Formats: sequence, C-alpha cells, structure tokens
Amino acid sequence: MTHWTPGWDMHRPGSADPLPADRLPPIGALVAGEVVCHHAFGLGLYLMDFATYGHVNLPEIPGEFPAIGSAVTGIFLDISGNRQLRLSLRWVHRTLAGLRLTDVGRSANIAWLHIGGYALHVQAPLRLVRSGQILLGSDDMLWPQERGAEDSFDAFTTMYDRNAELLNGFLGRDEFLVLDGEIRPAGHLVLRLTDELVIEVLPARAGEGEAWRLFERGPGGYHHVHPPEEGP
Repeated sequence: MTHWTPGWDMHRPGSADPLPADRLPPIGALVAGEVVCHHAFGLGLYLMDFATYGHVNLPEIPGEFPAIGSAVTGIFLDISGNRQLRLSLRWVHRTLAGLRLTDVGRSANIAWLHIGGYALHVQAPLRLVRSGQILLGSDDMLWPQERGAEDSFDAFTTMYDRNAELLNGFLGRDEFLVLDGEIRPAGHLVLRLTDELVIEVLPARAGEGEAWRLFERGPGGYHHVHPPEEGP
C-alpha cells in the first residue's frame, strides 16, 4: 500500500513540473513506472522502477525530513539529520552495472578497488573469487611474502600486495565489467562481474565503525557508507 506524504511533489523524469493534483497517486495506490519525488525543502529523490521492485511506502514520519522505504523490496531511501541520502540494495546495481574493475590495492589496512569512476574502500573481510578460487583476500595482508619478514605490512610486501599486483595484470589485459550488485542484510556487499569474478565484502564487527565506503572519485562525489554515518 502506498501512502502519500504531504510536502512531496511528484514529477516525471526530465520534467521540473509537478504532476497535476488529479494525477497524484491516491491513498492505497501502487506507484508504477518511473517518477521523481521532490520535497518542499528542495531535496530531490529519484525513485525508479516501482513496477519492477514492488510496493513503495511513503510513511508520514514526524520531523523535518520524511523517509521513503519498502519493507517488501528492501529499497530504502532516508534523509538523516545531516541530509545525506542513504540508499541500499539495488542502488549498487544501478550505479555500477557496466563499469569496469580497473585496479586493486591498499592504503595501510584499507583495501581499495577502482570501478569506473567509483572507488570502494574496505575495512572489513574482503575477497575476490573467480570460478571458486580466491584470487585476493583481506587476510592476505597478514602474511609476508617471505617467512620472517616482520616489516612486510609497512613495506607493502605482504601476500596481499603480491596477489593484488598479479590481479592488476589481468585487469589491465581483460575487461571485467560489473553485471549486478546488491547489499544484503548487515551490509554484506556482493558484486558480480563478467568472467565469473565475484567481489564480496562481509562486515564482521558488531557496533559502530566503518566497514566499507563506495564513492564517486573526485571532489564533491556522493559517498555511500556502511554502517550509515550519523551527522549533526
């Protein structure tokens, strides 16, 4: 069941004009097709493919900012106190599908992957798997390339660094493109690429603390963080 929240206008994609009042979805109606919602405060939200992903609820929530969510599909958009848009599940697919994984590496204990114009920074268990074989895993950072090399982590001579270099050789020759992606419960991120390559991030720490961050590279790019950051 779709509930209409006062203070929101509906637009068709590509149009800045709100839909006429007689064309707004009635209480209890299913919103089908692509529409754009704009709140009276000027924040724009794109809500896509409702017919594909199911019912979307627009609950009336006290406070300055309402929220949009769907318990049925898992699609969830929320504007928190710091006005950062939160998205989950299908957002990853819509954002990354068709983009190429170009290189991987690490900064200290933060693993990073570059996918098109986006970067994925990981501070949780990570693995890249192809045809059932782990090509690169975050635990590789714990193992030196040479036995007894105690400074291997700081010297970037761990098994992770070696495996990342080998993998980057493949990525430079072959195109690995994102086919699909999703965020499962508790922030489990899965990206499926061409040639049977799968990227998995599995947060394994209770409580607060960033597990991973997917963001547009360059100044002013959108950041999607798990767990979601809370601002003032």
